[in-house]
Amino acid sequence: MTTDVIRRRQLLAGGLAAAVLVAAVVVVVFVVRSRHGEPPARHLTGYWQNYSSRRSANLRLSSVPAEYDVIAVAFAVPDRSHAGGIDFSVDSGLSSALDGYSDDDLTADIDAVQRDGRRVLLSVGGESDDVKISDATRAATFARSAATLLDRFGFDGIDIDLEHGISPGPLASALHQLVKARPGTLVTLAPQTLDVQPGGDYLALIDRIKDILTSVHTQFYNSGSMTGCDGETYVEGGPDFVTAQVCTLLKHVRADQIALGFPASKASASNGYVPPSVVTAAVNCLVLLRSCGRYRPKKAAPGLYGVMTWSVNNDAAGHYAFAKPIRHTLTTLPPP
Repeated sequence: MTTDVIRRRQLLAGGLAAAVLVAAVVVVVFVVRSRHGEPPARHLTGYWQNYSSRRSANLRLSSVPAEYDVIAVAFAVPDRSHAGGIDFSVDSGLSSALDGYSDDDLTADIDAVQRDGRRVLLSVGGESDDVKISDATRAATFARSAATLLDRFGFDGIDIDLEHGISPGPLASALHQLVKARPGTLVTLAPQTLDVQPGGDYLALIDRIKDILTSVHTQFYNSGSMTGCDGETYVEGGPDFVTAQVCTLLKHVRADQIALGFPASKASASNGYVPPSVVTAAVNCLVLLRSCGRYRPKKAAPGLYGVMTWSVNNDAAGHYAFAKPIRHTLTTLPPP
């Protein structure tokens, strides 16, 4: 065999090896993308109730319809044995209502939902339970416990829905520690309207975590009147109440980090429910500068992240009268 022939065969073998390596990489990339499919351009986030209720539907997580591409599981509870820590398991009442729905069942459902290209978050707090993250020790405890739960169940990220006051510095530290321990962890916030008025603690938190923040979905309900960016007072019930406050958030984060929170039904909130037509008007006003009321933003926010609702279970009781039209609204908007 001549030297030239040997050299040609060596080059051919090297080329085949490289082709095999490239093919393997392509296969790996395909598997990852099919495991976590590309999400839609604009998101509809819904809270799934981890407790039984006579006022709403009791659902397995896998029963949440495809209109919801982000699902926030409500709620993680304080770990009473470790200050700042959180704990979570399927509520016993919900388990009974669903004929023995278990932690393993939820974990399997999370995996199934994710294989459809959707995301599942663990929400912390809510109206009743509070977690105090007020110093460095509690921040570290929170980060460790959250990472453990996210890994155990397979959650994609964490949602902060603490409604009884926060300490922005320690909480920001906790969230940065969590994301450092689990790169790619999604971080969302669900402040009340007062919390994101100028000087609000959630604005201080947002300024500290904007580098890791996925979305802030303000609860535009259970609020009462609020001051808009123009200094005027706006009451709940129309698109102005929303659009006149979003401009404050836009001074702190990008439009693609902002979602609009609404009740799914009249049973979802004490006050502030609006029909889907008002939600659509608020979205169109912000994104397209159309359908605005008395308040008209100075510039459009075409990158708007999407809409949030409390809750999927209440929406299910109404045959998804919220999710269906709002998903249509979000899907038919021009790409951000």
